[in-house]
Amino acid sequence: MNSQSCEIEKLHHKYDPDTSVGAAATIIATGRQGTQRREVLEAYRTFSPCTARELSEWSGLDYHTISRRQCELRRNGLLNDSGVRRDGGVMWQINPNII
Repeated sequence: MNSQSCEIEKLHHKYDPDTSVGAAATIIATGRQGTQRREVLEAYRTFSPCTARELSEWSGLDYHTISRRQCELRRNGLLNDSGVRRDGGVMWQINPNII
């Protein structure tokens, strides 16, 4: 299994329909995943700590895009849970060790 196949598998669930698998492959192949990841990271650099909903409101980025890329940023050690909750949401912050 190549690295792109591994990345695609991380973007969909095991029993998702083929359309989800295709969408995962497309977002990687077009580079849109990386672009969105950078946009979300930059927005968190500007506004964190904040919830995904707040980040969407303040940055103008789509909430669902933020949520999807947020998982990847956490997995890569770029975002941390601040330990604070607001309006039922986790307040995320940039990992202070990477700034």
